[in-house]
Amino acid sequence: MDTQRQLQLNRITKLTTKSHCLESRSHSHTASSELQILTRFIINMARALLFDMAARWWSEKTVAVVTGSNKGLGQAIARELARNGVTVVSTARDTARGLAAVDSAVKEEPQLKEFLHFHQLDVTADQSVAELASYLQDTFGGVDILINNAAMQKFQSEVYEDAVDTIETNYFGTTRVTEKLLPLLRASPFGARIVMVSSQVGQMEVNIQSQTPLL
Repeated sequence: MDTQRQLQLNRITKLTTKSHCLESRSHSHTASSELQILTRFIINMARALLFDMAARWWSEKTVAVVTGSNKGLGQAIARELARNGVTVVSTARDTARGLAAVDSAVKEEPQLKEFLHFHQLDVTADQSVAELASYLQDTFGGVDILINNAAMQKFQSEVYEDAVDTIETNYFGTTRVTEKLLPLLRASPFGARIVMVSSQVGQMEVNIQSQTPLL
């Protein structure tokens, strides 16, 4: 293993260790502080995976898709990629909210205008995912980075139907998008990157504390 690869693995290991420490202390933080810590961690992890390299492999021709990026972590990741000169396609199920998120980012940071784009995406709908794939092929010639961030979770009033919706979005939706975009990712001249964003709410103890009836 070459030196640069070893350094990269060391960075990721340190970030992973940090995440475990943060989880062990999570119950002592407020919801707001937890979100801030998690946001910083996800962005740092994305930097380690995508940007911490001796040679700059990406350019404005590098295309990234970030699902569920109209708010929260997805929006922060989309902005960070754009700041680093990557062409970003931000997606959301709600078109109005997705466009508003891009407009807000460009208003705050005008230099992002040439890098940030939007396309509607419902990860639970085959047709919507197919339309995104066609858009990426026709507009940019493909895609190089996929950040699977779209997810949902219902806590206090969760019933069977809500659980089905959650699984359809979080598991099948992620699988649907990844499989549909794989042919484009495999053709990337830069070497494709796929990042799966997970969450602490997937842990059993967190769901029990939320008093979810299913548990």
